Amino acid sequence: EKERESQGNAYIYFNNKLAKITKAIRED
Repeated sequence: EKERESQGNAYIYFNNKLAKITKAIRED
């Protein structure tokens, strides 16, 4: 179960990073 939680956190982190990049591109 701990492994699964770690994957979830990595997914959320990646999603947030992607959202920030996308937002930066749109604001440019």
